[in-house]
Amino acid sequence: MASSSPTVDPQSAVARGRSLASRGGRAIVALALLELGLLLLVLPWAGVWRHNYFLQNWAWLRGWPLSPYVRGAVTGWGLINLWLGTGELIRLPR
Repeated sequence: MASSSPTVDPQSAVARGRSLASRGGRAIVALALLELGLLLLVLPWAGVWRHNYFLQNWAWLRGWPLSPYVRGAVTGWGLINLWLGTGELIRLPR
């Protein structure tokens, strides 16, 4: 008499495992992009940007990072990271 237990296709089990790992990896990337984006969005305008080790010890470097253009560029890079992270989160359930 043959057993009527359900058979598990090894290839589909591997595919499901890869899909889950892929989703988990994408979730980690999305969260890292969001965190980095928020950091780059806020940090150039915080006090820590002005009062750090490098600017305190090397006066010749002080003018460049304190420029509003550089601060705006860093903030723009943060917005790009937030946009990419949000896009990854939206695509995640698929």
